[in-house]
Amino acid sequence: MRVLLRFAALLLVAALGLHAGDAVADDGSLLLTGSVTPGTGLPGSRVTVESVGWPALTQVQGVVCGDLGVGGSTACDQSAGQLGAADAQGRLRLDMIVGTPPAPCPCIVRITSYVGPSLTLDLPFTVTGHPTGTPPVPEQPEAEVVVSGVQFVPDPGIAPLFGAAQDGKLVVTLLNRGNKAAENPSLLIGAGKSPDVEPTGLTTTEVVIDPLQTAEVSVDAKLPVGAFGTYYLAATTTTGDGPVLSATYTTYPWALVALNVVGLALVLAGLWRRRTAGRRSVQASARHRWEATPYPLPDVVYVEAVGGFLISPEAAGRSRMLGRVKGRLETRDLAALLGIAGEFPPAGTDAVVDLAAADRWLARRGAGGVAAAVPEAIAVGGGAAPAVVDLDAATTWFARSASRGKEKR
Repeated sequence: MRVLLRFAALLLVAALGLHAGDAVADDGSLLLTGSVTPGTGLPGSRVTVESVGWPALTQVQGVVCGDLGVGGSTACDQSAGQLGAADAQGRLRLDMIVGTPPAPCPCIVRITSYVGPSLTLDLPFTVTGHPTGTPPVPEQPEAEVVVSGVQFVPDPGIAPLFGAAQDGKLVVTLLNRGNKAAENPSLLIGAGKSPDVEPTGLTTTEVVIDPLQTAEVSVDAKLPVGAFGTYYLAATTTTGDGPVLSATYTTYPWALVALNVVGLALVLAGLWRRRTAGRRSVQASARHRWEATPYPLPDVVYVEAVGGFLISPEAAGRSRMLGRVKGRLETRDLAALLGIAGEFPPAGTDAVVDLAAADRWLARRGAGGVAAAVPEAIAVGGGAAPAVVDLDAATTWFARSASRGKEKR
């Protein structure tokens, strides 16, 4: 009796159009088989999936897909997916709710492992009332890598502060949007001052990126010598399909700027010292004379006989007039301007007469009473360093003194 019931059930499945599916290995051996009961159903109804041949305890997910599953997960109703696991003998049973796939039928129930080896089993299924169309041509597996993030990490060191080139790593995040693993994708990188910098430098990577996965790679990057301001470091893939993303980095060679400022200050200081050397020399000379003999007059005195002003060295230094000095007046020159030049002893080679020595010499001459031959110059006063009197200069001085006495009388 039980055999007859099983045979009747098989006939019913055939009448309802149930189909069995299978998955075949590369060498042609049958790996997986299964069926959906019933083979049709309205969205929201329940069906049972039974399959054998799975590795023991394999965890799987079942979903309803349109377009025969071409296009991957985008053709499947992931919201109605059902999780399950095979038993120790590799048998699988899933109780699923029929979903509404985003693509039209022909539809399938796709069973995919998500732990362990990558296995997929597609079973024919009809979603009652769902639109029907022509499925697209299955695409060949292809990797599609794009840049999804860029960051510049500079190398440590103080050399860039002095204008040296800034080395570092450009950390690029890559995303594989394709349905095939990407191996060692190539990149184009570039750096410049413009936000629209174009990557031109080719570099390779050593990474494998699975479909719909991301990975970070680090490539060498360098800013130019004397980099100043904000720079943009861009990266993209060599295929040109993805976007060009960039990171910004701001650097200033402050140490080099400081050295230039110090050098410029030294040059300006040297030029200023050279320009004011004469003025400082005059000021130093005037300061020396002022410290040796304090200036006896006010800072500014009007001299009527000259028709000009006498300015003290200190006042002249404060007003920067020492730098404009064009000449020098000696005592005799000032006496001549004032009209009292005759009251000063002769200049040039004329000797200055020591009056005390001259009086002592005259006294000795009168006491002798006898005129004797007198030398042109004699020593008077004795001692270790007696005064020396030029007789011709003394005679001239006496004559000048006598004439001044007559004028006063």
